[in-house]
Amino acid sequence: MRLWIRRTVNAVSLVILIGVFAVAGLFAAAELGVIDTTSDPVVTGPENTSQIPNVSASEHPEIDGEALEIAVFERVNEKRTATGVHTFSHSEQVRLISRLHSKDMAERDYFDHIAPDGEGPEERHARYDGCDRPNENLAVLNVNPDDDIESLTYRAVEIWSESEGHNKSMLTSYDHVSGVGVHVTAEGRAYITQNFCREHPSA
Repeated sequence: MRLWIRRTVNAVSLVILIGVFAVAGLFAAAELGVIDTTSDPVVTGPENTSQIPNVSASEHPEIDGEALEIAVFERVNEKRTATGVHTFSHSEQVRLISRLHSKDMAERDYFDHIAPDGEGPEERHARYDGCDRPNENLAVLNVNPDDDIESLTYRAVEIWSESEGHNKSMLTSYDHVSGVGVHVTAEGRAYITQNFCREHPSA
């Protein structure tokens, strides 16, 4: 009788332990963005771009900055499709906010998520009614004489792919909306900013 009780207690303890680990795993997955904490995020809506300065995406005579923005966005979505993650919905609002940061980095000669005045992604989005808690990937490339849109796109996305943190942001299942903003200087420096958002800015 005592042996049966002991076995029952051990079995119940094992079930409880498995349950604890399962709950802990769910919390960790939610925290890391592996699983969604809410269902059906809003990914489309009216674009409120009237207050966002529409700055130039390129001053370089041979590089179309807007084409580079689209190419990087599409290449990231190709990476996501290849790994079984949903593709990002595009937001023009997010693209223009991202482009502002790329141009600011070029003009003030820095490369960071935080501007010299202390403004970060959240502050930039708050200024223009953008996303809540945006995430951000950055890249800066020297434009070589033989570079074109395809080669610059490949180099930028590979930089992110080879970095654990950037790759995690690029392939997250938590964010659903994105935009890429580029500024290419006349001297041949391409600053690339991609912002990721859980929902569309108008949500």
